[in-house]
Amino acid sequence: MAAAEAVPVPAEKPWWQVRPRPLPALVVTGRWLHDGPDQTGLLKEAIGRAGRVHPYLTETWGDASPESLSRYSLIVIAGHYAEVPEPLLLALRAHVEAGGPLLGLHAANSCFAHPDYVDLIGSRFTRHDPIKEYRVDVDVPDHPLVAGVTPFRVVDELREGEFQHDSIQVVASAEGHPVAYWRRVGRGRLVYCSLGHDRRSLTHPGYLRLVSNAVDWLLEPVSATQ
Repeated sequence: MAAAEAVPVPAEKPWWQVRPRPLPALVVTGRWLHDGPDQTGLLKEAIGRAGRVHPYLTETWGDASPESLSRYSLIVIAGHYAEVPEPLLLALRAHVEAGGPLLGLHAANSCFAHPDYVDLIGSRFTRHDPIKEYRVDVDVPDHPLVAGVTPFRVVDELREGEFQHDSIQVVASAEGHPVAYWRRVGRGRLVYCSLGHDRRSLTHPGYLRLVSNAVDWLLEPVSATQ
Protein backbone atom coordinates (compact mmCIF):
# COMPACT_ATOMS: atom_id res chain seq x y z
CA MET A 1 0.00 0.00 0.00
CA ALA A 2 1.50 3.30 -1.05
CA ALA A 3 2.20 5.81 1.64
CA ALA A 4 -0.18 8.76 1.70
CA GLU A 5 1.27 11.93 0.28
CA ALA A 6 1.74 14.78 2.70
CA VAL A 7 -0.69 17.60 2.12
CA PRO A 8 1.14 20.93 2.07
CA VAL A 9 -0.03 23.46 4.61
CA PRO A 10 -0.67 26.80 2.92
CA ALA A 11 1.40 29.67 4.28
CA GLU A 12 -0.54 32.40 6.06
CA LYS A 13 -1.04 35.29 3.67
CA PRO A 14 -0.16 38.85 4.68
CA TRP A 15 -3.20 41.04 5.35
CA TRP A 16 -2.90 42.89 2.04
CA GLN A 17 -3.25 39.62 0.07
CA VAL A 18 -6.29 38.27 1.91
CA ARG A 19 -9.35 37.86 -0.31
CA PRO A 20 -12.04 38.89 0.06
CA ARG A 21 -10.61 42.12 1.37
CA PRO A 22 -10.98 42.46 5.15
CA LEU A 23 -13.32 44.98 6.72
CA PRO A 24 -12.13 48.61 6.66
CA ALA A 25 -10.57 50.13 9.78
CA LEU A 26 -9.81 53.83 10.19
CA VAL A 27 -6.40 54.38 11.83
CA VAL A 28 -5.67 57.92 13.03
CA THR A 29 -1.91 58.42 13.45
CA GLY A 30 -1.67 62.21 13.77
CA ARG A 31 1.99 62.61 12.71
CA TRP A 32 3.08 60.75 15.83
CA LEU A 33 6.28 59.30 14.37
CA HIS A 34 9.23 59.08 16.75
CA ASP A 35 11.41 56.42 15.14
CA GLY A 36 11.60 57.18 11.45
CA PRO A 37 9.49 56.86 8.31
CA ASP A 38 8.80 53.14 8.71
CA GLN A 39 6.88 53.51 11.96
CA THR A 40 3.51 54.08 10.31
CA GLY A 41 4.08 50.95 8.25
CA LEU A 42 4.83 48.95 11.39
CA LEU A 43 1.66 50.24 13.02
CA LYS A 44 -0.38 49.35 9.96
CA GLU A 45 1.14 45.88 9.88
CA ALA A 46 0.42 45.29 13.57
CA ILE A 47 -3.25 46.20 13.12
CA GLY A 48 -3.77 44.29 9.89
CA ARG A 49 -1.61 41.23 10.43
CA ALA A 50 -4.46 39.00 11.63
CA GLY A 51 -6.35 39.60 8.39
CA ARG A 52 -9.50 40.81 10.14
CA VAL A 53 -9.34 44.45 9.00
CA HIS A 54 -7.84 46.51 6.19
CA PRO A 55 -6.26 49.60 7.83
CA TYR A 56 -6.82 53.00 6.24
CA LEU A 57 -4.46 55.57 7.74
CA THR A 58 -5.10 59.28 8.18
CA GLU A 59 -2.98 61.88 9.97
CA THR A 60 -5.55 64.62 10.26
CA TRP A 61 -8.97 62.95 10.47
CA GLY A 62 -9.27 63.87 6.79
CA ASP A 63 -11.07 60.59 6.14
CA ALA A 64 -13.42 61.00 9.07
CA SER A 65 -16.54 62.98 9.72
CA PRO A 66 -19.56 62.50 11.97
CA GLU A 67 -21.33 60.98 8.95
CA SER A 68 -18.49 58.66 7.85
CA LEU A 69 -17.53 56.86 11.08
CA SER A 70 -20.15 54.19 10.52
CA ARG A 71 -18.37 53.10 7.32
CA TYR A 72 -15.59 51.54 9.37
CA SER A 73 -15.72 48.27 11.25
CA LEU A 74 -13.11 49.57 13.71
CA ILE A 75 -11.74 52.98 14.70
CA VAL A 76 -8.11 53.03 15.87
CA ILE A 77 -6.54 56.10 17.47
CA ALA A 78 -2.77 56.08 17.88
CA GLY A 79 -2.19 59.81 18.13
CA HIS A 80 -3.45 63.22 17.05
CA TYR A 81 -2.49 66.69 18.18
CA ALA A 82 -4.15 69.06 15.73
CA GLU A 83 -7.38 70.88 16.47
CA VAL A 84 -10.44 68.70 15.84
CA PRO A 85 -13.99 70.05 15.63
CA GLU A 86 -15.97 69.29 18.77
CA PRO A 87 -18.83 67.76 16.75
CA LEU A 88 -16.44 65.07 15.49
CA LEU A 89 -15.31 64.15 19.01
CA LEU A 90 -18.91 64.00 20.15
CA ALA A 91 -19.77 61.90 17.10
CA LEU A 92 -16.93 59.53 17.99
CA ARG A 93 -18.40 58.97 21.44
CA ALA A 94 -21.88 58.51 19.99
CA HIS A 95 -20.45 56.00 17.50
CA VAL A 96 -18.97 53.89 20.30
CA GLU A 97 -22.05 54.19 22.50
CA ALA A 98 -24.09 52.83 19.59
CA GLY A 99 -21.87 49.75 19.39
CA GLY A 100 -18.89 50.83 17.30
CA PRO A 101 -15.58 49.34 18.55
CA LEU A 102 -12.66 51.66 19.37
CA LEU A 103 -9.00 50.72 19.84
CA GLY A 104 -6.68 53.24 21.48
CA LEU A 105 -2.93 52.76 21.12
CA HIS A 106 -0.05 54.53 22.86
CA ALA A 107 -0.77 58.27 22.56
CA ALA A 108 -4.53 57.82 22.31
CA ASN A 109 -4.98 59.02 25.90
CA SER A 110 -2.98 62.21 25.35
CA CYS A 111 -4.56 63.41 22.08
CA PHE A 112 -7.40 65.60 23.24
CA ALA A 113 -8.28 67.43 26.44
CA HIS A 114 -12.01 67.57 25.70
CA PRO A 115 -13.77 66.11 28.79
CA ASP A 116 -16.02 63.86 26.69
CA TYR A 117 -13.01 62.36 24.93
CA VAL A 118 -11.06 61.83 28.17
CA ASP A 119 -14.11 60.15 29.67
CA LEU A 120 -14.50 58.01 26.55
CA ILE A 121 -10.91 56.73 26.49
CA GLY A 122 -10.97 56.06 30.24
CA SER A 123 -7.62 57.64 31.13
CA ARG A 124 -5.49 60.74 30.74
CA PHE A 125 -1.72 60.64 30.20
CA THR A 126 0.32 62.61 32.73
CA ARG A 127 4.00 61.62 32.37
CA HIS A 128 6.61 59.01 31.55
CA ASP A 129 10.23 58.40 32.48
CA PRO A 130 12.87 58.17 29.76
CA ILE A 131 12.44 55.10 27.58
CA LYS A 132 13.58 52.03 29.47
CA GLU A 133 13.24 48.27 29.62
CA TYR A 134 10.47 46.99 31.89
CA ARG A 135 8.32 43.92 32.44
CA VAL A 136 4.70 43.71 31.35
CA ASP A 137 2.63 41.40 33.57
CA VAL A 138 -0.65 39.68 32.69
CA ASP A 139 -3.30 40.49 35.31
CA VAL A 140 -6.26 38.50 33.96
CA PRO A 141 -4.79 35.39 32.27
CA ASP A 142 -8.14 33.99 31.11
CA HIS A 143 -9.28 37.12 29.23
CA PRO A 144 -9.29 36.94 25.38
CA LEU A 145 -7.28 40.18 25.20
CA VAL A 146 -4.24 38.42 26.68
CA ALA A 147 -4.72 34.98 25.10
CA GLY A 148 -1.28 33.59 24.29
CA VAL A 149 0.45 36.43 26.13
CA THR A 150 2.90 35.65 28.91
CA PRO A 151 4.85 38.22 30.95
CA PHE A 152 7.44 39.86 28.73
CA ARG A 153 10.10 42.54 28.81
CA VAL A 154 9.97 45.46 26.40
CA VAL A 155 11.85 48.70 25.76
CA ASP A 156 9.30 51.49 25.59
CA GLU A 157 7.82 54.49 27.36
CA LEU A 158 6.10 53.45 30.56
CA ARG A 159 3.16 55.81 30.32
CA GLU A 160 1.58 56.97 33.56
CA GLY A 161 -1.73 58.70 33.92
CA GLU A 162 -5.04 59.24 35.63
CA PHE A 163 -7.21 56.17 35.13
CA GLN A 164 -10.92 55.66 35.68
CA HIS A 165 -10.35 52.57 37.76
CA ASP A 166 -14.03 52.17 38.54
CA SER A 167 -14.93 51.76 34.86
CA ILE A 168 -11.93 50.03 33.26
CA GLN A 169 -10.86 46.38 33.41
CA VAL A 170 -7.06 46.15 33.44
CA VAL A 171 -5.69 42.98 31.80
CA ALA A 172 -1.96 43.85 31.71
CA SER A 173 0.20 46.22 33.74
CA ALA A 174 3.78 47.25 34.45
CA GLU A 175 5.18 48.56 37.72
CA GLY A 176 1.66 49.24 38.97
CA HIS A 177 0.54 51.16 35.86
CA PRO A 178 -2.13 49.85 33.46
CA VAL A 179 -0.69 48.80 30.09
CA ALA A 180 -3.83 47.28 28.55
CA TYR A 181 -7.45 47.62 29.60
CA TRP A 182 -10.97 47.56 28.23
CA ARG A 183 -14.26 49.21 29.13
CA ARG A 184 -17.88 49.25 28.09
CA VAL A 185 -19.25 52.47 26.61
CA GLY A 186 -22.98 52.19 26.04
CA ARG A 187 -23.44 49.27 23.65
CA GLY A 188 -19.83 49.45 22.47
CA ARG A 189 -16.42 48.45 23.76
CA LEU A 190 -13.07 50.18 23.91
CA VAL A 191 -9.58 48.72 24.34
CA TYR A 192 -6.51 50.79 25.19
CA CYS A 193 -2.86 49.65 25.08
CA SER A 194 -0.12 52.07 26.12
CA LEU A 195 2.71 50.35 24.23
CA GLY A 196 4.01 51.38 20.82
CA HIS A 197 6.41 54.35 21.05
CA ASP A 198 8.88 53.11 18.44
CA ARG A 199 9.95 50.04 16.48
CA ARG A 200 11.37 48.32 19.57
CA SER A 201 7.85 47.83 20.85
CA LEU A 202 5.96 47.97 17.54
CA THR A 203 7.75 44.80 16.42
CA HIS A 204 7.74 43.03 19.80
CA PRO A 205 5.83 39.71 19.78
CA GLY A 206 4.03 40.63 23.00
CA TYR A 207 2.77 43.90 21.53
CA LEU A 208 1.77 42.26 18.25
CA ARG A 209 -0.21 39.61 20.12
CA LEU A 210 -1.99 42.21 22.28
CA VAL A 211 -3.00 44.23 19.22
CA SER A 212 -4.15 41.17 17.25
CA ASN A 213 -6.17 39.97 20.24
CA ALA A 214 -7.73 43.41 20.64
CA VAL A 215 -8.78 43.58 16.98
CA ASP A 216 -10.25 40.06 17.12
CA TRP A 217 -12.11 40.69 20.37
CA LEU A 218 -13.47 44.09 19.40
CA LEU A 219 -14.92 42.70 16.18
CA GLU A 220 -16.81 39.96 18.02
CA PRO A 221 -20.48 40.61 18.88
CA VAL A 222 -20.91 42.18 22.31
CA SER A 223 -22.76 40.00 24.81
CA ALA A 224 -24.45 41.10 27.99
CA THR A 225 -21.47 39.89 30.03
CA GLN A 226 -18.71 41.49 27.95
